[in-house]
Amino acid sequence: MIKKLPNKWIRKAVFEALDGLVVNGEDIQIFDTRVSGYYEPDHFIILSTQTTNVIKNNMCEDFWDTTINLDIITSYPKGGNPGSRLLCNDITDEVRELTQ
Repeated sequence: MIKKLPNKWIRKAVFEALDGLVVNGEDIQIFDTRVSGYYEPDHFIILSTQTTNVIKNNMCEDFWDTTINLDIITSYPKGGNPGSRLLCNDITDEVRELTQ
């Protein structure tokens, strides 16, 4: 196939759709591949693994089928197991709505 890979445009579109996300009063930062900066936030999303396959459904041209994994991380700085899945579930719902 002669077409360019759509990966960078897909990542950019997802990043822009989710940038500035606030869920339950918490700022959810978006990172591409790894967390960077002076500190690691408690709650964030990583644009993780991306796969692209060629779809040959058409005799005139091929198409791309691309998927990207979004890792949603919520952490709580207390000892033991103080965490809850509620914030992660709420972030997931917002992400699904914003990326439809």
